[in-house]
Amino acid sequence: MTWKEEKIYRGQLKDLARIVKENHLTLTTLLVVGNAIDHREGLSRLYSHEFKHLFRP
Repeated sequence: MTWKEEKIYRGQLKDLARIVKENHLTLTTLLVVGNAIDHREGLSRLYSHEFKHLFRP
């Protein structure tokens, strides 16, 4: 969840329909429920050219 086009909307489940409608969220939308993104540190390096793993030399 670190794309430059990324947008984060926060709210309660009871307000989810309103948030989706007001922000015209369509097509590919990822909903994360809970505190999963509250404690993230920094940006993901997964797509960085500096990031090496088994399948990328």
